[in-house]
Amino acid sequence: MNIDKIKNKLQNYNQEHVLKWWEQLSDIQRKELLQDIESIDFKLMKKLVNQYMERKETLILFDSIKSPEIIKIPRTKDEILHQREARKIGEQCIRDGKVACFVVAGGQGTRLGFDGPKGAYPIGPISANSIFQFHAEKILKAQQKYNVQLMWYIMMSKPLHEQTISFFEHNKYFGMHKDQVRFFSQRMLPAIDKDGRFLMSSKYEISKSPDGHGGALFALRDSGAIDEMVKKGIEYISYFQIDNLIVNVLDPVFIGYHVKASAQMSNKVTSKIAPSEKVGAVVIMDRRYAVIEYSDLPEEHMSDKDKDGSLKFNAGSIAIHMLNTGFVKTLTEKVVKLPYHIAEKNISYVNDSGGHVSPKDKNGIKFETFIFDALKFAKNVTNMEVIREDEFSPIKSLTGIDSVESGRQLYINRCARWLMKAGVDIPFDENGNAKIKIEISPLFANSADDLQHKDLSSIDTTKNIYLA
Repeated sequence: MNIDKIKNKLQNYNQEHVLKWWEQLSDIQRKELLQDIESIDFKLMKKLVNQYMERKETLILFDSIKSPEIIKIPRTKDEILHQREARKIGEQCIRDGKVACFVVAGGQGTRLGFDGPKGAYPIGPISANSIFQFHAEKILKAQQKYNVQLMWYIMMSKPLHEQTISFFEHNKYFGMHKDQVRFFSQRMLPAIDKDGRFLMSSKYEISKSPDGHGGALFALRDSGAIDEMVKKGIEYISYFQIDNLIVNVLDPVFIGYHVKASAQMSNKVTSKIAPSEKVGAVVIMDRRYAVIEYSDLPEEHMSDKDKDGSLKFNAGSIAIHMLNTGFVKTLTEKVVKLPYHIAEKNISYVNDSGGHVSPKDKNGIKFETFIFDALKFAKNVTNMEVIREDEFSPIKSLTGIDSVESGRQLYINRCARWLMKAGVDIPFDENGNAKIKIEISPLFANSADDLQHKDLSSIDTTKNIYLA
């Protein structure tokens, strides 16, 4: 593109500062900057900038919202039979190769004190195996159990694309075949300052960020992944996020309930620890399913009750979904637009003097879409309750709540419960945590049931336990 045309375009969109250091740049840097500019959807960005500058508080009629229908953790004989039936349906779907795994793995490990993709973080309490390896071994275990080869689709942000592929290649795909794994990137959008101007990460780079996990649907389309799934006879997508160490990546019960209900999109939910817990809540709004983000739930409504006296916003969304490939294909072919959400962040940038600034306060705006906003387009939705300690261990930081520290402990405790169920007496402390480190490779056992027929008599519970 001609430089004069680019200058005019930037001027028309009030972004002419992007070329402020043009005369100082090398030929290579100029080329990179021009490619950066040409990749931007300026019409979309103008719309998003206007959305931010003219932002209005969304009016939510909380009194009209209802709590969702949920398949509860089975307790009665009928509920247990219902679950068994769902398991059989789900197992057959896996056995027939109708299910693929899809992980959103765009996060960097910066907040974990780690330079690289979050999935490469050495999370194993004893082995130091990566998060990627744990998930890969879960898929391998399912392949052994159901005698089938399964596909794994991995979406990442563009800055981590090559690094992620190199990590898999270095680790020989963790025992999976290379042709079972597909990598693709999601779209990146410019970050803006509070005046609506693009932030610059360097004199020749516009600061960009991924378009949120809602971008996963369109990344599936743009990468050709969804068309490949259809050709391969894959009908269902098991969606999860990389930082949930204990997620069941191929849950036959969840798949079965989804299929049995002819659902197009389904959710796993867990009861909130407290009404104020910072997780989104699955609800029914305007006769359609939706998720209300905790940031959109005013304190005065957190403890609202339904007519039956139950907590209205109690169905915590834990970012585990089943999606029909047909639903995703139709949704993206129609170019249905998920709403963009505004996120204020601390974003490093180059100031007008050319100096790098690492702000202490939130100075920038990122725009994100959320996958759960697709729920309102689904004709049928299933919500399945799970036990939090068995399936949800988000890893967002190094220590504290939802951290490497807490995630490892949740994993160790789950391993301990599995061993206890198999007859091994594990010592626990007064806080309910196992006193020793325990790690069970998914290849050895990926559920408590997998341990029932193992010889565990030689385990010494005075020492750390590693089963692989």
